[in-house]
Formats: sequence, C-alpha cells, structure tokens
Amino acid sequence: MQGRRLMNFRRSFAGFLGILGIIFLAVPLSAQQKSIAKFRGVDIPLDLKHGETQIEKGKYDLDVLIQEMTTGQHLFFLNIERKRKSLCRLEGELQGYETDFIPTLMDDPDIPEKPTLKMKRNPRYNLLYIVFESGKKETMIPLIKIRFKIEYEE
Repeated sequence: MQGRRLMNFRRSFAGFLGILGIIFLAVPLSAQQKSIAKFRGVDIPLDLKHGETQIEKGKYDLDVLIQEMTTGQHLFFLNIERKRKSLCRLEGELQGYETDFIPTLMDDPDIPEKPTLKMKRNPRYNLLYIVFESGKKETMIPLIKIRFKIEYEE
C-alpha cells in the first residue's frame, strides 16, 4: 500500500515539475518581445493581404516590436491590430542610413526627431512598404530604420 502511494506521489511530483519547467521556458520567450512604438488610428489606404488574412482599408493600430535573440541579433515585427485584436504580424528588414557616424546622423534633417511611419506603394509587385524610423530622441533604440512589406489588392 505504501509503495503505491509513493509511486503516485512521484508521478504527481514529476508531472508538477514538468508543468513548472514548461512555464519557466515559455515565460522568457514571450518576455523577449518589447514594443518600440505604437501608432493609433493609422489610416491604411489599401486592402492588404497577408497569407490567408485579408485586411480592408481603414484605420488600424500599429505596434512595432523588437525581439532580442540570444545571439545578440534583433528581429523586428509590425503588429497590425483592430480593437485590440491582432490581425497579422509582419517581420521587418533593418535598413541602414548612409553613414553610421552618430554625430552626422544627429545633424541630418531627414531623420525625424520622434518615431514615424511612412507608407510607399510598389505597383509593379503590388507591395505596400511600411517604413518605421525610431528617430533621434528614441531612448530604447535610436536611429534605426525598419522596412515592412505586405501585399495589397486593387
């Protein structure tokens, strides 16, 4: 009888440790993504398509996220939301400026002071480019430019 109780206790304890281990592994993964900038009520002038997801033209909230990898690299994402519901997430490409010399970049009038979004259409490939610039005054990651792309329909 005591042997059975001991085995049941061991199974329960092993299951508890397994669940606890999964929680400890999952929490750091989700904590690595941080919001760099949020843009509320952004007017998207085209119908967009991302995989199976269709996004009609209208006003959306856009959230630029960074994910820090253990290798020291960074991944950038653009989360398109409506009514606090995520509709799709785009991965971005880091775009460089003409120079890496910080004093020159700080004096460049083409680089915004605060975070900005710009949209450009590429009608040849039916792509909409959404370009994010963190600006000179951004405290988390200043002076970066990230380009996101998504298909659009006419």
